[in-house]
Amino acid sequence: GQIGGRVLFSSGVLYLAAVTGERLAVPLLLAVLAGTLALALCVRVGGGPHPEVGSRPGRRGRYLRTLLRTPRFWRLVVFALVGGLGFEAAGALSGPWLAHHGLDDAGVATFRLVTAGLMAAGAWLGGRLADRMSPSVAVRGLLAALVVMLLATAATGSVVCYALAYFGIGAFTAASYALFMANATGPLAATVFSAFMGLTNACEAMAGRAGGLLQTRFGYGAAIAGLALASLVAWPLLRRRKSAETG
Repeated sequence: GQIGGRVLFSSGVLYLAAVTGERLAVPLLLAVLAGTLALALCVRVGGGPHPEVGSRPGRRGRYLRTLLRTPRFWRLVVFALVGGLGFEAAGALSGPWLAHHGLDDAGVATFRLVTAGLMAAGAWLGGRLADRMSPSVAVRGLLAALVVMLLATAATGSVVCYALAYFGIGAFTAASYALFMANATGPLAATVFSAFMGLTNACEAMAGRAGGLLQTRFGYGAAIAGLALASLVAWPLLRRRKSAETG
């Protein structure tokens, strides 16, 4: 839902701007964001506070010290920073790439609408695989598959290949979230998980910057391929680690 909503919303804004112009589309965008905030403040969800709420500060401090001495935690930190370099670069470059290939706003919106469905299907598959095997095993396999898909996109310059890569992006993203959740436990579970997610945002920023610089000098294909290969640095990080659910 989170992935699909993000892509569907961007597609919808492009369609709307083509009909009403940007001056109306932007205020409507802000109105939807305000409505989402109001909904979050007014609607209560969940079954009550986390079991660890109210735990003693000393226990949280001991947990944090243990966590920072755990090699698995630092491998996941590096994974969060580099594992998404390929697909984040592909996402950042997709708009300019599509415009470079002659698509107008409506064409870009249609592309994003199609990829929303592909990402949703991929996310379902990634979640199922993470449940059936383990998050770490699923992430390793999906990362390798995603790199192959991005290399095919870079080599062919095909809009179809680019769209299909979003299926792999959805699968890899969902399995990665499952991996972070499986390793965010104890009295600071929410803090640890949000830290991992913050690092993925840093990865997005780095990939967008590096992708733009590489594209300017070497072209779209080289930028996507180079950062897809760079993301393989994360692959061996999960090779020997035991998943949280098996200790």
